[in-house]
Amino acid sequence: MVSRSCRPATSSRHARRRPSSRDAGFADGAPTLRLPPIDLRYGARLTESDTPRRADPGAAQAILARLGALSRPFGSIVEMRDGIGHAVPA
Repeated sequence: MVSRSCRPATSSRHARRRPSSRDAGFADGAPTLRLPPIDLRYGARLTESDTPRRADPGAAQAILARLGALSRPFGSIVEMRDGIGHAVPA
């Protein structure tokens, strides 16, 4: 039996992007991580919910603020630049 590939469909309007080397790296000798905020839109119509989408600016701010608060005890700071979170060591 031949198994199906687990790759996401690329023709879909909501095709998933795989993590790449630009999502993690080093800046000034310190590790960094890009954290694009996504929204699953729970509570929306069934055909629109549970599909990861880029969060709107207001939701992105709230998501990254919460992530920053949760990361602080572990020695990380989450900075928001151009709507993308960047995690860096404190």
